[in-house]
Amino acid sequence: MAAPASLDGGFRCINKLKGHDKVISSLKFSPDGKYLASASGDGTIRLWNPFEGKNLIKILDGAHTSGINDISWNDQSRCCTSVRYDSSAL
Repeated sequence: MAAPASLDGGFRCINKLKGHDKVISSLKFSPDGKYLASASGDGTIRLWNPFEGKNLIKILDGAHTSGINDISWNDQSRCCTSVRYDSSAL
């Protein structure tokens, strides 16, 4: 994650999100701003505390047989929908 370091538009890294085995394909904040969800080509979705850089819950590990293309939160920030590269959704 990056945060403005100064008024001149520079950025600095404040946390690193480590855990996926392949490239992250989608990264979305929950509508309430409390969580960050990341989806990856490794077929997993991870939920993060974006302010501490901690992995909260690892979900859908093995539920997808191929990489995840995109994720989306519901309006209440309670769940995510994921779409695989083959266009199937969970």
